Amino acid sequence: MKQYPFDRNRPDQGPSTERRTVHKMRNIFFTLLLMLLAVRGSAADTDPVSVLQSNASMEAKIEACRLIAASGDESAIPVLEPLLNDSALSHMARYALEPMTGEAADQALLRALEKASGTVKAGIIASLGVRKTESAFDALAAAVDDPDNAVAEAAVRALGRLGTAAAAGVLETFSLRNDLPVALREATGEAFMDTAEAFLARDREDHASGFYEYVYFKKSFPVHVRAAALRGAVRAHETDAGWKLLVKAFQSDESALFEMALRIALEITPRARTAAKLAALLPEYSPERKLLVIQTLGELGVTKAGHALIPEAMAGRNDLRIAALNALTRLKYEAALPLITSLAVSADEELAPAARDCLAFFPGEAGDQILERLLKSEDSDTRLAAVGMIALGGLPDASNRLLNIARRDSAMPVRLAALEGAARHGGIGHLSEFMRHLTRPQSKEERTAAEDALRSIITRSRDKGIPDGIVKDLINTLNRAAAPQQPALITILTATGSQRAFDNLFEKTGADDEALRDAAVKAITDWPTLIALPTLLDWVSNNTAQRTAAFRGAARLLAAKQLGSEEALTHYRQLLTLVQNTDEKKLLLSGMGNLDSPDALLLVLDLLSDDQVKAEAVQAAMAIVRRLGETPDSEAIKEKAYALIPELKKD
Repeated sequence: MKQYPFDRNRPDQGPSTERRTVHKMRNIFFTLLLMLLAVRGSAADTDPVSVLQSNASMEAKIEACRLIAASGDESAIPVLEPLLNDSALSHMARYALEPMTGEAADQALLRALEKASGTVKAGIIASLGVRKTESAFDALAAAVDDPDNAVAEAAVRALGRLGTAAAAGVLETFSLRNDLPVALREATGEAFMDTAEAFLARDREDHASGFYEYVYFKKSFPVHVRAAALRGAVRAHETDAGWKLLVKAFQSDESALFEMALRIALEITPRARTAAKLAALLPEYSPERKLLVIQTLGELGVTKAGHALIPEAMAGRNDLRIAALNALTRLKYEAALPLITSLAVSADEELAPAARDCLAFFPGEAGDQILERLLKSEDSDTRLAAVGMIALGGLPDASNRLLNIARRDSAMPVRLAALEGAARHGGIGHLSEFMRHLTRPQSKEERTAAEDALRSIITRSRDKGIPDGIVKDLINTLNRAAAPQQPALITILTATGSQRAFDNLFEKTGADDEALRDAAVKAITDWPTLIALPTLLDWVSNNTAQRTAAFRGAARLLAAKQLGSEEALTHYRQLLTLVQNTDEKKLLLSGMGNLDSPDALLLVLDLLSDDQVKAEAVQAAMAIVRRLGETPDSEAIKEKAYALIPELKKD
C-alpha cells in the first residue's frame, strides 16, 4: 500500500525564512507608503496608536492600522489585540499584525481566537495561516470541527499553509469524512497541494509527490482539484513514477484529467517519449479525443510522430483529417507531402483549401519544390491551384513570380489569378508591371484585374508617395482611353491622391463629354487627401451644381482627422453657415466629435438649442469632453457642458 507522509510526530519544519522575506518586502512597501502620506500631510502626522485609543472616526482608525502595518511597530500589538474581536475593525487589525515578524503578534491572534466566532474567527484563522504560525497547530486542528463551514474552511486552508506533516495528518483525517460539502472538499484538496509546495521548497520531492498523489487518486475531491494535483505529482517526481501517472491519465475516463494530461505533456521532457506514447494510443481514442491528441502531437514538434497522423489524414471525419494535415505540416513530416499535394489539387471543397494552406506553408525546401513542379503541369487547373498557393505566400518573391505567370501562362484563369495574387503582395515597385497589363491587356478581364490591382496597391502605398512617373503614365493612358474605359482609370488616378492627378481631373470637370465630366466631378468629391478641400469648399460656397456632393466630400475630409483641431474647426464654422438641411448639420456634428479643443466644445454646445440635432450634439459634446485636457480653460467650459448636459458627468 502506498504510504503518504502524514506522520504527526514528525518535527515541523516551517519555512520561517520565507515568511521573514515576505514580511520584509511588505514592510519596505508600506514604509514608502508612510513616507508618501507624511509628505502629503495626512494622518501620518498623528501617532497611529493614539488614534486607535481615541474616539476618532472609523476612517481614521483604518488609516492608523495601515500605518502600523507599514511601520511594523510591535509596540502597537496591545492596542491592536482588542480590535481583533471588533467586527468592524478586526480585518484591519489583522492587516496590521500580519506583516510583524515577532511571536507577539502570533500570541495576540491566538488569544483573540479563543473568544472569536463566525466571520471574525475565520478571519483570525486565515491570518494565522498567512503567518504560517506553527504554534497555532492545535487551535487550527480543533477548528476544522467547527460547525461553521466558513471557519472550518479557513482552518483547513491555514493547515495547508503551515506545510507540515502533522498538519497534513489532520487534513487526511478530515478528508475521510463522507459528509463534507463541495467547498470543504475543494479547500482540503487545495490545502494538500499547498503542503506539497511547502515540501518542494524544502527539497522533499518524495513527500511532495505523495501529497499530490493522495489528492489525485482520491475521487471525493473535485475533479479540477485532482487535475491540478496530477500536474503537481508529475512535475514533482524525478523518476518514472511521474511518467507512469501521466500515461494512466492519457487513458482516464475523466475528461478533465485527460485534458490536463495533454497540457502536462507539453511541459515535460523528453518530448520524444511523450509523443511516441500518444502516437501509439491515437487509434484507440474517440473522435473527440483524437482531435485533441492530434493537436497536441503537432505542438510537441516531434517529427517521428508524423507516422501516426498519416492514417488520420487519409480517411475519417474531415475535421480530424484537417487537424492531422496541419499537425503534419507543423512537424515538417515530408513523407506526408504526396498526400497533402493530392488533396491540394483535388476538387474537395473542404479538404482542398486546407491542404493548400499546408502545402503553401510547409517548412523547408521540399514544399517549395512541389509548388515549382505544379507550376509546370500541363493541366491548367493544377497550375491554377499552384498560383493560389503562391498567392498565400508559399514561395519567396511571390509578387515577381506571379507577375511572370500573369505575363506568360497560356490559360486566362491562371493569368487572372496570378494578377490578383500579385496585387496582394505587390508594392510601388511593381506598379509599372501592372500598368503594362493595363495598357496592353490580352483580354477585357485582364484589364479589369489590372485596374483592380493598381487601385489596391496605390491605395495601400499612398502614404509612402506614388512616383510621379506612374501618375504621368496613368494620365496619358486616360487621355488615350476609349470612353468606356475612362471611369475605371479615373478611380485609379483618384487613389493616388496626388496634386498632378487632381489638377488633370479638375480640368475634366469642364469637359464637353457628360460621362467624363460626371466621372471627374465624382473623383474630386471623393478625393482622399486634403488637396481637394479648397475646391470642395469653393463649390459649396458658390452653390454650384456639385454643391451637395462637395459638402459631403468636405465633411468626410474634415472627419478624417488630417487637419489639426483648430484648423478643422475653422472649416466647420464655415460649413455650418452654409448648411441647407438638418442632415447636413448632423453630418458635420458626427465629425466634430473628433475635435479636442474647448472652442469646439463651445460650438457644439451652441447647437443644443436645435431640437432636430440635439441628440447628435450631445454625442459630439461627450466625445470632445473625453478628449479635452485638464487646463483652466477647458475645465471652465466643461462645467458649462455639465450644466447643459448632466449625463456628461456620468460618462
